[in-house]
Amino acid sequence: MSEQRQTRGCYRYGQRGLFYDTEKRLQQQGLAPRFSLSSWVIEAGPKYFEGANTHVGAAIQAASEKIKQRDGTPYVKATPASAK
Repeated sequence: MSEQRQTRGCYRYGQRGLFYDTEKRLQQQGLAPRFSLSSWVIEAGPKYFEGANTHVGAAIQAASEKIKQRDGTPYVKATPASAK
């Protein structure tokens, strides 16, 4: 696997972290059903483990920085209608 391809694959894990953060914000605002991940498994064979370990860590760090920069404004301003 090329370095570029491996990096691109690990970048996707960082994006998934951003997606999960968005999902948790939607849940907090009552806009999505509640769930939580208890673990996140990333598989890499012996040949790619060292690179995956390094690149996934960097992708998670980059995603964490982007999450810190996000605007905390609610996605909607209206409150959900009560169930009848």
